[in-house]
Amino acid sequence: MIIDRNLKEYIYELDDVMQSNILCAEFFEEHFYNWEPLTDIDYFESFASFSLYKEMILDIDGLNEEDIDEEFMEEYLLPSIKEINEDEYFNNPYLKTINIPHVQSGKYHLNHLAYRPYELFPLDDIIVDNNTYKELSQIGYFKREVLYPYLGSEKEVWMSINPNEI
Repeated sequence: MIIDRNLKEYIYELDDVMQSNILCAEFFEEHFYNWEPLTDIDYFESFASFSLYKEMILDIDGLNEEDIDEEFMEEYLLPSIKEINEDEYFNNPYLKTINIPHVQSGKYHLNHLAYRPYELFPLDDIIVDNNTYKELSQIGYFKREVLYPYLGSEKEVWMSINPNEI
């Protein structure tokens, strides 16, 4: 079977995009399960927004700029991150309507958890470019601590009302 040269190049390009999509997903997944802040808030606040995002990414595992491919950083990681306005979150009609007290019954909890300032979290569904099939994660952060309600046990969260769920 003879494959047209353009088709062959297109298939290789799609494979490159797929590998980058997987690498980006794995990068953020690792972050969400293992991240402990290495840097203090004052340090983060000293950066302008786009360089702040870069520094936040490098902070994930104590990385250096040489540890991440610059093109991958610019095309996948940096466009994925955005600051979330705390007021918009707190003014969500559903969140404003409910009042969650701290309640514990045996091992079950109805309480609040917190996003720390500059802690990255999944924000929304992945955006896919219909032409290139490039996937961009949607990752958010708040500049200050933000509490969100949750229902769970001592060991796990079953439900929560956070930006990703809203």
